[in-house]
Amino acid sequence: MMSMTSKHVQTILNGAIYTLKQIIPMNINIQSPSFLTEPFTHKEIGVLVGLTGDIKGRVILDSTSAIFSAIGNENVRHEFRRRNVEIIYRGIR
Repeated sequence: MMSMTSKHVQTILNGAIYTLKQIIPMNINIQSPSFLTEPFTHKEIGVLVGLTGDIKGRVILDSTSAIFSAIGNENVRHEFRRRNVEIIYRGIR
């Protein structure tokens, strides 16, 4: 089993940030990560992402229902715009 180093943690965090920026079509505020040594108190809604394999752990994405709702709404609008562009482009051919 691989020992956890700051390089591994940084690689995981960079990958998570890159992925979030790819799937959320809006500006997002990335705050500094932190390790928890006490029970986690969440705001309203959280997403727990489990890490398995050589490095085990959990990443928590936590926010308010309003923020998660805005992300969902923006994703739907983004997909709708993308599909309309595809339909318009197909009609031009």
